[in-house]
Amino acid sequence: MRIRKLYLKDIGPFDEVEFEFKPQASGKAEIHILTGPNGSGKTTILHALVTIFDFVDIGEDTVIRDYFNDTNNFSKRMRSEQKSTVIIDYKKHEGTAQEETATFRFPSLNSIDEDQYIKGEYVALAYSGYRTVKSSNINAIQEIGVHPLKNALIFDKDSSDNFAINQWIANNISKRAIEREKHNTSQASKYASAIVILEKVIAELVGYEVKFGLKTAPLSLTITTGNAELDFDVLPDGLRAAISWIGDVLMRLDRIYWKETRPINEQSIILFLDEIEVHLHPAWQRKVLPAVQKLFPNAQIFLTTHSPFIVNSVDGAWVYELKVKDGKGYLGEVTKSKSSASYRSVLREVFDIEKPFGGETQDELDKFQQQRDQILKGEEVNEKQFLQRARKLAKQSEELLSIISVEIKQINNIKGTNYEL
Repeated sequence: MRIRKLYLKDIGPFDEVEFEFKPQASGKAEIHILTGPNGSGKTTILHALVTIFDFVDIGEDTVIRDYFNDTNNFSKRMRSEQKSTVIIDYKKHEGTAQEETATFRFPSLNSIDEDQYIKGEYVALAYSGYRTVKSSNINAIQEIGVHPLKNALIFDKDSSDNFAINQWIANNISKRAIEREKHNTSQASKYASAIVILEKVIAELVGYEVKFGLKTAPLSLTITTGNAELDFDVLPDGLRAAISWIGDVLMRLDRIYWKETRPINEQSIILFLDEIEVHLHPAWQRKVLPAVQKLFPNAQIFLTTHSPFIVNSVDGAWVYELKVKDGKGYLGEVTKSKSSASYRSVLREVFDIEKPFGGETQDELDKFQQQRDQILKGEEVNEKQFLQRARKLAKQSEELLSIISVEIKQINNIKGTNYEL
């Protein structure tokens, strides 16, 4: 399945807006990045897209819908029960010869093919960056008794509930050990595969090897990083957050009976990610999206972000710049991401931030550039003050030294002056 278009009317900050989600190069996850200031409607768009799958309750082979008691409170974003509208066009069998398309309209009751969703043709999952994993009591093997897609579309999932990934990891580690003891290599590998995938993607993100394990007295789950064996509660917040949502994805995929037999991370999925960079250091922000795009090659991913490190970390993703004026949200420019773009250009072109330096430094640089313009125009300037300001700025960093040096050289060439730093 693939979402193609979204139309909103009288929803959240939007009077009326339409998005077309164009496909990207095959062989890697399709990514759509929503940027914009607070109040521009980024999260509203994610929640609107989720309505197509937003089952209030899900059993083994049945679903229950109740649009005005929805899991993410999306109905509260509707301005009017009569006028507010969400229309989502989607292709039902992406990647096949079947070109069947359909339209979902909220809040009316025509819906997606629920059998497709329940019976393992694809899944949709939603996460917020504010979620983190924590230590919890576990048993050596305690099967999870609820459907793997229950609460799958709640962004702020509670990591302490019976969907905690701790128990799932412990289950697989325990089952792997039992099968190894029985010399059943293939079955042991099956239980190990999802854990190995999680260890590899986390290692790719943080830059060092990680291993999950169990310790006794009391029985608890650990993670080994280098030579340190740590409980989840003492891990850095960024690492806990990444393990939490990526682990939850793999846990759910591992527990689904898929229609097609292939590695779980290569199944067809749709991911909705709300500010996953929240707890991540900029160095990790640069890595998380490429890692996820590589991990889930058949995924369609929609995410919101305030981070330029996220936006320019991949090539070819569609970037939707949302704007807000007088409290109204609207869609601005739609561009393709480029990892070759500098963070400064992303800040300027995507986030509308023209000033690259902070506070007092930017004020002084603005004054320097104003005096530079006056000199080039032949206007009278206090040259002693100008050079003092230039020298003070140049001493602050290598970047400012480079900027000021170029400007001084330009003035000398054009005006025939002999200014020196």
